Amino acid sequence: MPFTLTKQTDIRNAWFIWLGFAIGVILFAWMEGFSHTVTGAYRFGADNWLAGKPLYRIDDYLSFLYPPTSAMIFAPYSMLPHELGEILWRVTCMGVLALGVRSASAAATRACGVEFFPLVTLLTLAALLPAARNGQATLLIAGMMLGAIGAATARRWWVVGFLLALATVIKPLAIVLMLLLGVLRPRVIVPAIVFMVLLLALPALHDGFQKAGSDLVDWVAKMRTASAPGAEFRVSDLFGGLVAFGIDVPTGIAYLVRALAAVATLVLCAISFARFGHVRGVLLAGAFGFTYFLLFNPRTENNGYGALAPAEAILASWLLLFQGRMILGVVVASLPFIALSGYEIGKFITPGRETWMAPLSAVVFLIVLCLLLFEVGSKPSGRPIRA
Repeated sequence: MPFTLTKQTDIRNAWFIWLGFAIGVILFAWMEGFSHTVTGAYRFGADNWLAGKPLYRIDDYLSFLYPPTSAMIFAPYSMLPHELGEILWRVTCMGVLALGVRSASAAATRACGVEFFPLVTLLTLAALLPAARNGQATLLIAGMMLGAIGAATARRWWVVGFLLALATVIKPLAIVLMLLLGVLRPRVIVPAIVFMVLLLALPALHDGFQKAGSDLVDWVAKMRTASAPGAEFRVSDLFGGLVAFGIDVPTGIAYLVRALAAVATLVLCAISFARFGHVRGVLLAGAFGFTYFLLFNPRTENNGYGALAPAEAILASWLLLFQGRMILGVVVASLPFIALSGYEIGKFITPGRETWMAPLSAVVFLIVLCLLLFEVGSKPSGRPIRA
């Protein structure tokens, strides 16, 4: 039988690949004794929440940084035996991400009539390996954001509001997509607000509204500490990449650039809707949103760029399978692998300054998005390639 990527059987095979990937990651992490993990911070918040203790070390810009609801969500995993909790947490993160990738890929498929999910799976998985191994919640919120993108293309605004609110109370970075869609598609505002209020109030079921309110106040204070000048990591965000070459952008200018980039991102999303209609507009808004929060979040690390891989893979699939633009498609398809291997490659190219290739790959992706957005004569039509 010929090798294919766009048949119904390929969708089934893609799910088996996701399953095999998850099993492999869990076995690898287990063999290491779950020594490479970031769940210690989540456990700190969850254990303190269960014990009715303060969740935050307010004067410390590290440790547990997330909203109180995030501690509540991790609490069931923290209550389990350590290894079982680590395994089930990774299963949850990878499972939600797989469903999100399927949802966003299906939306792109509906827009062009070519099945993308199998190729998107193949292009995405390698870039997820470090974050999946470490149990990073970035994969969980990326899956919810991708699910919201898929639901938004179908105008299922209450589903969109729920997924984005849930992602935001786990990691506030997801608010980027919530704000973009809220401005450009206002029907998501009411559902998002309703679910945000409910989810932020949910921890009160455990210790009452007074403790829940106190935790929220402490979280706001923690955010002030974590965002104060001098608390920035500048590891693999845009400015961290520049630091690798001796360009240390002053904090004030960095804040200004982030604000201007936020406005530019909103404008690019508005143009996307105007040029290509609702479905492609949502897909492009999602791509721009992911790119913004990775490039301009001062705490972005190399592993975080796995969250951008599904968006890059969907665009590469569109170029390769639908439009037949092989060279540009291969360039975009290579970006997740560049981000994945960038740190190790950087050791050879720029020893001691290894953090620039991942943000560079995101900048290249952003440039390609802009070129396609403003391409003269660009139309939704294409030439399906039956791979």
